[in-house]
Amino acid sequence: MRLLGAMRLSIVLVLVWMAHASWSASLIPPEQRAAVQSLMTAYGVGTLALLGALRVWPARFYLNWALGAVLDLVVLALIILATGGVRAGLAPLVPVMVAGSSVLVRPRWALSLAAAATLALLAVTGWRALSFDDIDTGNFVLAGLLGLACFLVAITISLLATRLKAQEALAEARGQDVLTQLSVTRRVILELEQGVVLMNVEGRISLLNPAAQRILGSLPAGAAEPVNRAAWQALRQACGQLQSLPPDQTMEVSLPMPEGVARLFRLRVLPIASAAAQVAPEPPGDGIAAARSPADILVLIEDVQSLQERAQQLKLAAMGRLSASIAHEIRNPLGAIRHANSLLTEQLQQAAAAGPSARLARIIEDNTVRINTIVEDVLAIARRDRAQIEAIEPVRVLPVLLEEHLHLKGMAADRVKLVIASDAPLWFDSGHLRQVLANLLDNALRFAPASPGAVKLEWSASASGRLQLSIADAGPGIEASHIEHVFEPFYTTHTQGTGLGLFLVREWCVANQAQIHYRRLPAPSPYSGAFIIEPEPR
Repeated sequence: MRLLGAMRLSIVLVLVWMAHASWSASLIPPEQRAAVQSLMTAYGVGTLALLGALRVWPARFYLNWALGAVLDLVVLALIILATGGVRAGLAPLVPVMVAGSSVLVRPRWALSLAAAATLALLAVTGWRALSFDDIDTGNFVLAGLLGLACFLVAITISLLATRLKAQEALAEARGQDVLTQLSVTRRVILELEQGVVLMNVEGRISLLNPAAQRILGSLPAGAAEPVNRAAWQALRQACGQLQSLPPDQTMEVSLPMPEGVARLFRLRVLPIASAAAQVAPEPPGDGIAAARSPADILVLIEDVQSLQERAQQLKLAAMGRLSASIAHEIRNPLGAIRHANSLLTEQLQQAAAAGPSARLARIIEDNTVRINTIVEDVLAIARRDRAQIEAIEPVRVLPVLLEEHLHLKGMAADRVKLVIASDAPLWFDSGHLRQVLANLLDNALRFAPASPGAVKLEWSASASGRLQLSIADAGPGIEASHIEHVFEPFYTTHTQGTGLGLFLVREWCVANQAQIHYRRLPAPSPYSGAFIIEPEPR
């Protein structure tokens, strides 16, 4: 629309200049020259006014177009009338005007304009025939031919413009689809747990998603390499080796992380068309670091440790379902065995029987109790109820839980030293907290000496200011080689243990958005080590 407006204004200015130029004397009679010049000047002013009105009121386009068409027809008809009729050199401007005005309107508007132009040409020819006694059938034939040309031009231009608009709308719709697909693709790349790196054959990075930034560091503006240059150099070297291998090959490589430790990653290199990198990236701030350079190498980075953890979780989930099913089936015959053993024990007591029979009955009872404990732990793993996290007051709740547990186990109250050094609430599910403390206290009391204060339960803030709940004991402690395995299921160093207690403790802590770990305590601390629970800060 702006281009056509500029073209129309240019034609008007040419006509105004032509009316005032000295060489146009041969086209315009001397007695009409002043009138034509005034008319062309008014024509220029009117055109400028219509173009300005269109910018102010773009919604009134068809009204503006109609006024402009009327203005063009009136001015051209008067010029043709003043310069000698349709045989003069300016008459062909009428089809040109119709062609220019038919580009932006529907076919019926274009045909209406062509009809008006034809009538105007015939009217000018008839007026000259009556006013100047210039009756010439050739003038009417020429006017009719020019009118026919107006219709042909209007139909052709209008149909072409309509088809062009349809193609433009289709192209715009497809462009929107492409933009939508690009947005979806970028969003998927943002959410991928895999690191995604796009780079060209020279190794210059074109795209770095957030997962890759956590490994390689951010990409500063205008930089060719990310912040973690050691990892980037190792990655480039591995990619060079992968490119020499057959497609779809992977390689495991150890990359130094920003925090100073090395982790194992699995790399995969995929070649892509370089034209795909010609799309202009979105403005920064969407979580993807990008630079304007062609990219034809796609590098996928997978954390091997995370893959192993997910595989372990799937394995544990399958094992948990199987174990829960088996445990459920064991409970009924186990209950029958315990009931029968109780009846047998009563008969032996009534008969005052002693010796091997009574000892065998006690062995049966002890082992059935142990099996029942294992079954209850397995079923607890399978259930894992959703945590209802709440604010627990340690000053009010911890002493009660500790007193109940020691009373249930028949132990002296001074075996455990309770220290509450913070008034901050403990955010945890109350039922889960009771089970966590029961498991950890049982574990500590089993290995700690029987002296007072051999176990310490403490709620305090660490040196970094983070709140923590610790259970320390003065026993031998866990050996360094066993620390990394203590939370694994069925891992135990105690002959009577099930290997599920600490695993359950970790599961309950994870359900309550808390972290748990074991730490050995150096001298001169009277305690060898402690389990430390760190709830999520609130």
